[in-house]
Amino acid sequence: MRPPPAVAQRRESAGSPMPEDFDHFERRLVEESSKLRLEMAELRTDVRGELGAIRTEMATALGAMRIDMATELGGIRTDMATELGGIRADMAGMRTDMAGDIGGMRADIAGIRTEIAVNKFELLKWAFAFWVGQLVGVAGIVGLLLRMMPGR
Repeated sequence: MRPPPAVAQRRESAGSPMPEDFDHFERRLVEESSKLRLEMAELRTDVRGELGAIRTEMATALGAMRIDMATELGGIRTDMATELGGIRADMAGMRTDMAGDIGGMRADIAGIRTEIAVNKFELLKWAFAFWVGQLVGVAGIVGLLLRMMPGR
């Protein structure tokens, strides 16, 4: 293989003492770079194939993970529903207990109101009795004073 004319002319103008060695070097350089290009193309093809296999494997693994997550999530939802049902039952029981306690408190308050009404009546009865007693006492004193008055 002969070098291009521009390369040959540069060699001659540079005064190269060994033009044949340079041609041999250039030929080897072209051959080696061609081999490297071929190896790089093969490597690129191999890498693309491996990447495709990895993508397929990752897609399969991701699908399996999604199925596992969906299964686990379903189990968690079931557990939460069960626990929520238990909590609601406990709350209903508490509501019933509170209703009973409130009913008992209302009965106690009604008893206290009755007791207050009875005590109020007793208090008014005794207050009236003492008022009548004071009125009789004052009337007796006034009557006694009027009898004792000389002008009558």
